This record gives sequence, structure tokens and C-alpha cells, in this order.
Amino acid sequence: MISPSGARLAVVPGLLCAALLAGCSISGGVTSGGSALEGVTVKLEGPAQRTDTTGSDGAYSFTSLLAMGTYTVTPSKPGHEMTPASQQVLINDYFERARGINFTARKLDPVVAPVLRSATVTDLQNDGTFDDINFASPVEVHALMTSYLNRPSTKRAIFEFDLSGVSRTVPVRSAVLQFTVLALGGAPGGIQLAFWGYRGDGTLNLADAVAGDALVGTVPIASSGTTYQIDLTPFVQQLMSAGAVVAGLNVRIHNEATVTVGQLCSIVGVPAATTTYPSPRLTIAY
Repeated sequence: MISPSGARLAVVPGLLCAALLAGCSISGGVTSGGSALEGVTVKLEGPAQRTDTTGSDGAYSFTSLLAMGTYTVTPSKPGHEMTPASQQVLINDYFERARGINFTARKLDPVVAPVLRSATVTDLQNDGTFDDINFASPVEVHALMTSYLNRPSTKRAIFEFDLSGVSRTVPVRSAVLQFTVLALGGAPGGIQLAFWGYRGDGTLNLADAVAGDALVGTVPIASSGTTYQIDLTPFVQQLMSAGAVVAGLNVRIHNEATVTVGQLCSIVGVPAATTTYPSPRLTIAY
């Protein structure tokens, strides 16, 4: 390379490439309801990995990109759904500036997943085979209850919830089930309920009595007429990731296999038994 004075200059190839590429950049903004959205985390992936956060003007920028190629820009903010979810940007020229890579955010309110159906399933002979289903509310969870024929029986409650109204593009931040216990008995100091989760199909039948791919949580029950909660976030997130639209729950006495005396728990089902005690609510937040 010759300087304006005519002197020959030594050029370091790596420094020249860096200088040529120093002008490459990707920038844009995020809006919600027509206004700039602050606090959005924007990730850049590809030949370079970067992270930026939008300010009060909703803008983000990635500058001094020293490698050409295809980049992916992905914004995220808890409680918001982004459109589009991500964008790809091709940088294939020196000093290229990709502007206007914009996104629109929609704030997501918590969703209550409706209860499709609930039922009580009963093993009349306590022999491991469930042979009766009853859709009346409340539903019942019993272990070793004796009937008028002096035969022990086991009962489980089953519920299925509609997930079709839950966003598929935003991770579930929390999924909490609220349910009301109407009656309790058979164990001084209370009992413990076990919730087994499964992928539902929108209908309830005897096979659901033994459904349950995993134990998703337990709740100690100490009194009747009380509303309890259980965190189902990992279970619901797993179902959503698998594309499921119905969440199923099989509720049992936790120590069902080792119960030596009758234990029972009556839970409000669908439709709700009274206006005082509402149906179970599965509330999902983002």
C-alpha cells in the first residue's frame, strides 16, 4: 500500500479485515401497543454471540460485528409474546448496516385453563382393577373404604384441563392449581394427596384411573372447607413443549398402597357443588 506521500506502508492482513468489518451492525426496536418497550432482552446468535437490552426508546443495537454470515435476532421479556418470535439477518458485505429489524410485543395476561371434566373412579373390589366411574361433583379420593357389603374399595379423582388457550410461543412462568376440599376423614392430623400428571385427550374413562406418567406433586390436607394450591409449572411446561392441548391429573391418597385404615378426601369438581366453593382453577402465567 502506498501512502499519499509516496511511502510504502506495511499492512497487517488481520488488522485490515477488522477495519473493513468494523462497520457491520444490526439494529432495530421493540414496540408494544404502538409504544417503545423497555427492558426487552435481545439475543444475537450466529457468527457472533451478543446480548442487548432495550432502553426507554425500545431500541437495541449490535455493532462492530467482525464476521459475515447469517445471524438470528431473538427478543424476549417475561409476560410478553413477540411477533415475529425471531428474525434472521444475512450480513454479506463490508460495512453493511442492517437496520429496522423490528419486533412487536403483546402483553400476555394470566390464563385460567378451563376444567373440561372431572370424575371419581372406583376399584370396587380393591383388587387393582377400576370398574366404576362417576361424574358427579364433588369427586372423591378414598383408600380402603368399606362398603355396606363390607368390601374394601379404592377411589381416585381425575381431572382434565383445556390448554388450547395457552400461548405456545412463550415459556410458562407458573402454573398453579387451586382446589377446594369439602370433606376429610380417616386420619387424625390430615392426609396427603398425590397428583399424577398425564397427557389428556379431552375425555374421562376408567383407563384414566391408572394414568399418570409422573408424580407431579403432593399436598398435605389438614382441614375441610379449605382451598389448597399445588405448583404444576414443570408438568404444564413439559406438556406444552410436547404440543399437548389437554392436561390430565390423577389424584390419589399418597400412601394408598400401605393404608391400613379408611382415609377419604372429597374435592369440588365440575360443575361446582356450590357457589361458595368454585371449581378447580389452573392459572397459567407467563
